[in-house]
Amino acid sequence: MELNTEQLADRLVGNHVLYCTSYLVSELSKDEKHQDELLEILVNYSEDEEESEEALEHWIVSDWLADKLAEENEMVTKDFLGLTIWGRTTSGQSVSMDYVIQKIAKENS
Repeated sequence: MELNTEQLADRLVGNHVLYCTSYLVSELSKDEKHQDELLEILVNYSEDEEESEEALEHWIVSDWLADKLAEENEMVTKDFLGLTIWGRTTSGQSVSMDYVIQKIAKENS
Protein backbone atom coordinates (compact mmCIF):
# COMPACT_ATOMS: atom_id res chain seq x y z
CA MET A 1 0.00 0.00 0.00
CA GLU A 2 1.37 3.37 -1.01
CA LEU A 3 1.26 6.12 1.61
CA ASN A 4 -0.25 9.50 0.79
CA THR A 5 1.58 12.77 1.43
CA GLU A 6 -0.03 13.32 4.81
CA GLN A 7 0.95 9.84 6.00
CA LEU A 8 4.51 10.31 4.73
CA ALA A 9 4.74 13.66 6.52
CA ASP A 10 3.36 12.15 9.75
CA ARG A 11 5.99 9.42 9.57
CA LEU A 12 8.77 11.94 8.90
CA VAL A 13 7.69 14.07 11.87
CA GLY A 14 7.45 11.02 14.13
CA ASN A 15 10.98 9.97 13.24
CA HIS A 16 12.80 13.29 12.89
CA VAL A 17 11.02 16.08 14.84
CA LEU A 18 11.96 15.35 18.40
CA TYR A 19 10.85 18.05 20.83
CA CYS A 20 9.47 21.60 20.93
CA THR A 21 12.05 23.98 22.42
CA SER A 22 10.30 27.29 21.82
CA TYR A 23 10.31 28.25 25.49
CA LEU A 24 13.98 27.35 25.92
CA VAL A 25 15.02 29.36 22.85
CA SER A 26 12.86 32.30 23.93
CA GLU A 27 14.41 32.41 27.39
CA LEU A 28 17.99 31.93 26.17
CA SER A 29 17.59 34.62 23.50
CA LYS A 30 17.16 37.14 26.34
CA ASP A 31 20.71 36.39 27.47
CA GLU A 32 23.32 38.43 25.57
CA LYS A 33 25.81 35.57 25.45
CA HIS A 34 23.39 33.45 23.38
CA GLN A 35 21.86 36.11 21.12
CA ASP A 36 24.43 35.83 18.31
CA GLU A 37 24.25 32.04 18.29
CA LEU A 38 20.46 32.07 18.15
CA LEU A 39 20.11 34.75 15.49
CA GLU A 40 20.21 32.21 12.66
CA ILE A 41 17.09 30.46 14.01
CA LEU A 42 15.20 33.54 15.17
CA VAL A 43 15.00 35.60 11.96
CA ASN A 44 15.53 34.66 8.32
CA TYR A 45 16.48 37.68 6.19
CA SER A 46 15.91 37.71 2.46
CA GLU A 47 18.91 38.28 0.19
CA ASP A 48 18.17 42.00 -0.10
CA GLU A 49 17.56 42.13 3.69
CA GLU A 50 14.46 44.28 3.19
CA GLU A 51 12.12 41.47 4.20
CA SER A 52 12.50 39.05 7.03
CA GLU A 53 10.71 35.99 8.33
CA GLU A 54 10.49 35.35 12.06
CA ALA A 55 10.52 31.89 13.58
CA LEU A 56 7.32 31.32 15.53
CA GLU A 57 8.35 27.96 17.02
CA HIS A 58 11.58 26.07 17.60
CA TRP A 59 12.01 22.31 17.39
CA ILE A 60 14.84 19.88 18.05
CA VAL A 61 15.19 17.83 14.88
CA SER A 62 17.46 15.08 13.62
CA ASP A 63 20.62 16.05 11.75
CA TRP A 64 19.18 14.41 8.62
CA LEU A 65 16.06 16.58 8.72
CA ALA A 66 18.13 19.67 9.55
CA ASP A 67 20.15 19.12 6.37
CA LYS A 68 16.97 18.75 4.31
CA LEU A 69 15.43 21.86 5.90
CA ALA A 70 18.61 23.85 5.24
CA GLU A 71 18.41 22.83 1.56
CA GLU A 72 14.95 24.46 1.57
CA ASN A 73 16.38 27.67 3.11
CA GLU A 74 14.75 27.03 6.47
CA MET A 75 16.32 28.39 9.66
CA VAL A 76 18.48 25.67 11.20
CA THR A 77 21.39 25.50 13.59
CA LYS A 78 23.21 22.22 14.03
CA ASP A 79 25.10 23.00 17.19
CA PHE A 80 23.44 25.22 19.72
CA LEU A 81 24.45 23.82 23.10
CA GLY A 82 24.74 20.42 21.38
CA LEU A 83 21.23 20.61 19.91
CA THR A 84 20.05 20.71 16.31
CA ILE A 85 17.22 23.25 16.15
CA TRP A 86 14.82 24.28 13.41
CA GLY A 87 13.20 27.71 13.51
CA ARG A 88 9.68 27.04 12.21
CA THR A 89 7.96 30.01 10.56
CA THR A 90 4.44 28.63 10.88
CA SER A 91 2.32 27.88 13.91
CA GLY A 92 -1.17 26.77 14.84
CA GLN A 93 -1.17 23.55 12.87
CA SER A 94 0.51 20.19 13.04
CA VAL A 95 4.16 20.22 11.92
CA SER A 96 3.27 17.52 9.40
CA MET A 97 0.98 20.00 7.63
CA ASP A 98 3.83 22.41 6.81
CA TYR A 99 4.51 22.67 3.10
CA VAL A 100 8.25 22.19 3.58
CA ILE A 101 7.73 19.03 5.66
CA GLN A 102 5.35 17.56 3.10
CA LYS A 103 7.78 18.41 0.29
CA ILE A 104 10.70 16.71 2.07
CA ALA A 105 8.51 13.70 2.91
CA LYS A 106 7.45 13.25 -0.73
CA GLU A 107 10.95 13.72 -2.11
CA ASN A 108 12.42 11.17 0.29
CA SER A 109 9.77 8.44 0.30
